[in-house]
Amino acid sequence: MAVNVDEVRNRGVELGWHLDAGAWSARASLLKQDPRSAARPDPCSGTERLCRRADESAAAGIAFHRHPIRAGLDVLGVGDRVDFGGTPLPGYALLNATGGIELGHFRIGARIENVLDTDYQTAAGFRQAGRSAYLTLGWRR
Repeated sequence: MAVNVDEVRNRGVELGWHLDAGAWSARASLLKQDPRSAARPDPCSGTERLCRRADESAAAGIAFHRHPIRAGLDVLGVGDRVDFGGTPLPGYALLNATGGIELGHFRIGARIENVLDTDYQTAAGFRQAGRSAYLTLGWRR
């Protein structure tokens, strides 16, 4: 059952970086936060920590785009969290890949999520999908 929290205190810092260099681009971000319930303990987790909120997370990506081709890799890392009843949720890291080509008015795209087939949960008892592949076809006038 979802539980609303009356008041939250979240202090932290977020750093981000982005670079464009011709056909290449890169980005990175780092978040360090302290997401806490002002009403202690949090009715969701039974602790001061807010449910499903990591104290730290990081993301990075690199992309290549030179018409008609595009490709990219993204990495996401999320730290330990707690869920309802104080159930611990371990941190995880994901690698995702994308690619595509434009052929006239058509665009063919491919995406592989969770390339390394990482076992992880964003909520206790709710296992996320393993490696997943998607193929798309688009048309543009």
